[in-house]
Amino acid sequence: MRITSVELYKGKVYCVELDDEEKLFFHRDIVYDFGLTQGMELDKSELEEILRASESRRARERALYLLDYKDYSYIELLEKLEKNYDEDICFEVLDSLAERGLIDDRRYAENLARKLFDGKKYGPNRVRQEMNRKGIPQEIIENILDEYEDETYERLEEIINKKYSDNLGDYKSIEKVKAALVRRGYSFSIINEVLRDLIEE
Repeated sequence: MRITSVELYKGKVYCVELDDEEKLFFHRDIVYDFGLTQGMELDKSELEEILRASESRRARERALYLLDYKDYSYIELLEKLEKNYDEDICFEVLDSLAERGLIDDRRYAENLARKLFDGKKYGPNRVRQEMNRKGIPQEIIENILDEYEDETYERLEEIINKKYSDNLGDYKSIEKVKAALVRRGYSFSIINEVLRDLIEE
């Protein structure tokens, strides 16, 4: 197949027309990188390589655009890109961004942990659930949870003193407090331990 014209279409995008009247639209970087000019002959494999490079470039630009606004885990960003791009291209782009440190699941998990543990005062079970939902690898999740384990008692004690100290007068009220704390991600064992100590005091 032969390129019959290469013309600026809009902004940095060029329209490349083939002799079968098919029109392809490429960023100028692709046009320059492959030296696309009028009269140039392309075989099928060469065209496929150009199309793949163009698709990869678009996927990378989309990923960078998303990362400009907020941090993402690897899996979160993969799920975003897979809506519009082939899976193998998505993995290729994300692996490249991870190598450059633009995606870092450990950093992402540390920031999320601070937000959930220190900001929202969630317990380990709820934090684990949220991290799983974000697609963070299990090894990283467990390492992060280990770092916060020693603070669980004090964090739970603070929540109870701040929000539930007036609700510890009878069995029914205490059971409601326990249910609320379980929803926050605390285990029954640590809830019972802290409540027992507070009621004894």
